[in-house]
Amino acid sequence: MLEKAKDFEDLNDIYTEITDNFQMKTTKNSNQNIKKKKIPSNAPTLESITIDNYLVYYGKNNIQNNYLTLKFASKNDIWFHVQGLQGSHVVLKVNNPDEEISESVLFECAKLAKENSKATTSLNVPVDYCKIKFVKKIPGAKPGMVNYTNYKTIIVK
Repeated sequence: MLEKAKDFEDLNDIYTEITDNFQMKTTKNSNQNIKKKKIPSNAPTLESITIDNYLVYYGKNNIQNNYLTLKFASKNDIWFHVQGLQGSHVVLKVNNPDEEISESVLFECAKLAKENSKATTSLNVPVDYCKIKFVKKIPGAKPGMVNYTNYKTIIVK
């Protein structure tokens, strides 16, 4: 994400993410649990674009990805991520859960996920997508690390 940083705010977000991961403290009790740092009350800034009158948001680092996917998004929004690689979480905001989303909108969201991942210059990149309600935080994992089910895959060239 350092390579994609455009300004000081982007760099500051990356610095915060790195330092927060080093500042996790171990509590002394029978289980040696790790205290997790909570997301600050001032929410991270998210990038957004409009695709065919749909708002699409994406994170530029793990803290933004975590906030976007686990706090900001609604259960019927659609989540996109490049399969098996580091990259941005992309969320398509859905106003009506019964609405049929066109293939072209889904493809553009998948393309955005590819462009903001380690696979940005690769060909034939698989991008998984599913409703947010099928995306779950991995317990004890770093911010932005999730498991997901009930997904479909789009290949982005």
